[in-house]
Amino acid sequence: MQTASRVRALARRVVVAAGLGAVVPAAAAAQLPDLLPDNFDIRPPSPSDADPLTAFWSVRSEVVIVNVDLLCELVVDAAIVYTGVCRVGEHNAVRLDPLPSGVHTVSVEVDVDGRVGELDEDNNRASLTFPVVPAVAGDLWPGPVRVRPRRPRVGQEVRIGFTLRRRGIAADARARCRVRVDGRRQVRGPCRPGRRFEAIFGGLPAGAHAVEVIVDDGDAVVETNESNNRRSARFRIR
Repeated sequence: MQTASRVRALARRVVVAAGLGAVVPAAAAAQLPDLLPDNFDIRPPSPSDADPLTAFWSVRSEVVIVNVDLLCELVVDAAIVYTGVCRVGEHNAVRLDPLPSGVHTVSVEVDVDGRVGELDEDNNRASLTFPVVPAVAGDLWPGPVRVRPRRPRVGQEVRIGFTLRRRGIAADARARCRVRVDGRRQVRGPCRPGRRFEAIFGGLPAGAHAVEVIVDDGDAVVETNESNNRRSARFRIR
């Protein structure tokens, strides 16, 4: 006589027909698999119309299915925005463009093409409905300028950096920052709100040097205050 745990273990065994994508239950497992999306979520939780979104989900099945590619689909307000392969037990993350302000519904469906015969085909979809609010113009400004090493000597590389501070601006907003030394030498590149931007200068002569940092160089980000995008500092090379 088999124990209850043994029966449950047998009930979770399946045989996957190699290359055919067909799921064949083992003799002891007199049940079909039941696929359904699990842990479906949209982040950030309270998005604005300036925030890119990320959809997260995994696929769950009461019967273990291995090495079977399932077709998964993401739908936003009845429009298909993503179709790709997913597998049971694996986590999926798909990035979505910002949505306009208003109420939206995002759905995920697994095994879209019905490749796997299932016990229940009606639970293959999960949906979330949520509001998207208008973005409020915020502000960017440079944090304190740090020079490393603190007492540089002739011949040393000088690292000049700062953190791009933000208020009301999305963390993945695309901006450009610039570090200028003595009004002549400069380094310019992409920077992200909340992260550190650093420029490296070599071959600077001995003496006093003036630094100017500029954030959102080119005004790509809409701000309530553009007058605080610059900051200055001085250092000396011995």
